Amino acid sequence: MNARVWLAGLLMAVLPSIVLAQGRIAVVNLEQAILQTDVAQQRLQEFEANEDFASDKSQFDALRAELDQLVKDFQRDQAAMSEEDQVAARQKMASKQSDLEYVAKKLQTLQTQNAQRVMQELAPQAQEYCARSSRPIKLASCSSSRPLFTPTWATTSRRKSRTR
Repeated sequence: MNARVWLAGLLMAVLPSIVLAQGRIAVVNLEQAILQTDVAQQRLQEFEANEDFASDKSQFDALRAELDQLVKDFQRDQAAMSEEDQVAARQKMASKQSDLEYVAKKLQTLQTQNAQRVMQELAPQAQEYCARSSRPIKLASCSSSRPLFTPTWATTSRRKSRTR
């Protein structure tokens, strides 16, 4: 019930700002509206606090720190390294980058799946409210598109050493 009341309040706040003047047409992105509710945010935070996700997140952070250190060391010592040492260092950095990308993809997949679960749980209430609200304000559509979910953890940029 609390989620329904909060969602109704959010939609009531959002709808007037997106209603077009003449035709009184409104388009509501349900995914965005639902994912911004307190209930959805709480569920997303609870998921990120669970032991499995936290373990993967700490593994991601450790790999990122190791890769950063490898890059820093390589840049510092490159001039003094033999060709073989440079090749070995580049291979080690590439391996860490691959590991980091794997864990990052895993985290993003887990977060996306969780967001979809939250959407499935809360969507019926939002759609019901949207259907009820469409008559009084002549709502043209309650749109539903793929959720644009951005993970809360920082993504990494590809690091490439540029040496000759």
